[in-house]
Amino acid sequence: DDGDQDTDDDDDDSHRNQQQSPPRQTRHFFSDLYFGSFASSMMDARRIFISQLELCSPHGFEMHFKMEADDVDADLAETNDDLQRYRDEPDILLYRHSTCYFQQDREFQIVLHQHVHDRYRPAELQWRWIELGKRIQVGPYPSLTVSRRKDWGWKLENAHVVMYSLDGSGSAEIQEYFDNQNNNADNNNDVDSDSASNDSSGVDSSSSEE
Repeated sequence: DDGDQDTDDDDDDSHRNQQQSPPRQTRHFFSDLYFGSFASSMMDARRIFISQLELCSPHGFEMHFKMEADDVDADLAETNDDLQRYRDEPDILLYRHSTCYFQQDREFQIVLHQHVHDRYRPAELQWRWIELGKRIQVGPYPSLTVSRRKDWGWKLENAHVVMYSLDGSGSAEIQEYFDNQNNNADNNNDVDSDSASNDSSGVDSSSSEE
């Protein structure tokens, strides 16, 4: 009976210790989980090599054909929502043409947008790595060079087309937002420069009058 009593006392002490002990905490590389996620994303944004998983995203890539701005009617260029000026090459317009998909089995699919009048699209295209993570070739066409965008999305480009990843973070709409932000910043800088020039002119004129 005394042995049973001792066992019961030990169980009670163990139960009390468990109640009083602080809960175990999961250790993370960063002390703050949310900051850690943000920091990890910032570090990943510096990566310039696309993985096959990212290339074969089910969201696909939006393909734009390059057009010489001088070959397009100015009014059409201003009013057509499917034409936009290419920021990297101001003399080039980008024509939004289709959504493309790189499949894991190396098949390349093209889904034309409804506004595209020319319904031709090459069939049975295959893609392959020319340089892993850096360059891709589709069918017999010039290879596409991979680069990272400011919105952390991906861009594939050759002499004829530009493709933007459509994974949400790298959509063409977000890229347009970043472009507009840059344009506004440039305009503000121009205004500040003009103001500074006017101020210095005023100082110079007052000094000359003295």
